[in-house]
Amino acid sequence: MFDGHELTSVTGTKQQRENITYTLACAIATFYLRYISVEQPVRVVLPLFTMGSYIYEEFDWVAYLNIQSPEPGCGKTTLGDLLGCLSYRGTPPKHGTMAAMRDYIAAYKPTLLTDEWDSMPNDMRRLYSSILNSGTRSDGTYMYKASGGVVTMSTYCPKVIIGRATVSLDGPTLSRCIPIMLHKAKADEVQPFGEADRQRAAQLKQHLEDWAADFRAKKVRFIPDYPKEMTEPRHRDICKAMLIIADAAGVEWPAGARKALLALLNAPRPPLPENQLLRLVQRFRDEIAASKTYFETLDFLNWANQQEDRPWPERPLTREKLASVLRPYGIRPDQWREQREKIRGYHFAHFADAFKRYL
Repeated sequence: MFDGHELTSVTGTKQQRENITYTLACAIATFYLRYISVEQPVRVVLPLFTMGSYIYEEFDWVAYLNIQSPEPGCGKTTLGDLLGCLSYRGTPPKHGTMAAMRDYIAAYKPTLLTDEWDSMPNDMRRLYSSILNSGTRSDGTYMYKASGGVVTMSTYCPKVIIGRATVSLDGPTLSRCIPIMLHKAKADEVQPFGEADRQRAAQLKQHLEDWAADFRAKKVRFIPDYPKEMTEPRHRDICKAMLIIADAAGVEWPAGARKALLALLNAPRPPLPENQLLRLVQRFRDEIAASKTYFETLDFLNWANQQEDRPWPERPLTREKLASVLRPYGIRPDQWREQREKIRGYHFAHFADAFKRYL
């Protein structure tokens, strides 16, 4: 799709000016592919995300990237460096305290790159999630108490979360992300990203600044045609800017962007623990209690805590945890007597609606 498309000048010939979005998108894609090995959908999305970072304030929603790899040495650091060099006010891949990140977003409105997600303490990840989950909307804010009273700060900006696949984002954060899985490059497939390459990135960045200024001046406002398979409202929200850029680029970009985004967003993802628990109950019914209309809580817990695919594997599932997770689905425990003994458990019939809706 991209070979041979090198950027010359935003202020070049009339034909170049008319096709600058196409030329710029192709040049960015070509630049990325010199240093990283990625599958075709990622080749399309990276330039669109990069360009979108320069105009994100023109839209109500912004997309995140979640970059992972199964092992070290797959190019996460290199891709983080590239995104930091090319994206709008891109930060070097880093992580720090939540307060520092919060203040940095409010002060600079950057493209925030958070690295080593898998190595963060659990408490820090939970704090970060409050910024990540609110900051994908233009009205997203974080409130905290200061000496002068309550301070409200914007959390809205493009973000990239980088880490090993051993620790996944939680469900709400993952729903705001376009997932990218990196694998090791083959021998001689890519070249190192050095200091001279950073200078070339700086030249591309200037072209991006000029392109973005022109885009903002034109006040492009329209709703793109979403693929019929893109049914999730949030997916449509975070993809809107990238689809508009792809449509402006024309040629192969509109169809390529829709195909790429669907492929990445529909890739298998780890189930939410709550959904995983529902599936575990369903399997318990089919494999262990097929002849019954109910199950005893302790019987299920004893079985569930022995399963490799149990939710929250770092700690055993308890009666209280089971009840708290099932309650929002409208499922509550019952009591009944068997041979004068009081039994506490659940009726499978009460799961029917949740199974139909969520599984």
